[in-house]
Amino acid sequence: MAVRIQQSQFLAWPQVIRLLPPHTIRRECSLRCQEGGKTLYDDQWRVWKPYVSPWDPCPPILEKAYVVPPQLFLGFQPMNMPQFSLDEALYRGTLWPALYSPYPSRRSADVKGG
Repeated sequence: MAVRIQQSQFLAWPQVIRLLPPHTIRRECSLRCQEGGKTLYDDQWRVWKPYVSPWDPCPPILEKAYVVPPQLFLGFQPMNMPQFSLDEALYRGTLWPALYSPYPSRRSADVKGG
């Protein structure tokens, strides 16, 4: 007995929809790329829309976001890359501004303790 899969069953897979608009991202990084004046941090956020079942008892999450690591945008390490100062590098966790990725807190500002 052969099982036929309908095309509508494939619509449940998430799709990368768009990049987050720059005004919605809380930026700590003010480093500018050479081209276009856009920060490297702008390109690290991705948003996708998961499948929402009509029979799910929980309220749906319409959009989910995730961060793509900055080293994926840098194919190789070019010579003479700009570097943070020693104190700044220790604070940010990397020596090179191109590999900096701030991690926003999942906890809201009004929640204290843990």
